Amino acid sequence: MLNKPLSLAELIPDNKYYYRFNGSLTTFPCSEGVRWIIMKNSVSASPAQLPPFVRLLGDHGNNRLVQPLDGRLIVE
Repeated sequence: MLNKPLSLAELIPDNKYYYRFNGSLTTFPCSEGVRWIIMKNSVSASPAQLPPFVRLLGDHGNNRLVQPLDGRLIVE
């Protein structure tokens, strides 16, 4: 729960260009049918900003090793 308003625009880089590809979840059961949108530029979080996210989302590895493209297209 947030104790003050959050501007989602602050979480998106000024450069709004992105990559898009179809894939799967990065956690069990790794289900297919996920459309990933990855920003070309990133934003940063300070060490002080991370603990609230860990408290809300949990501290579990939510990624897996890089997978081969297996014919998937990356769209710019």
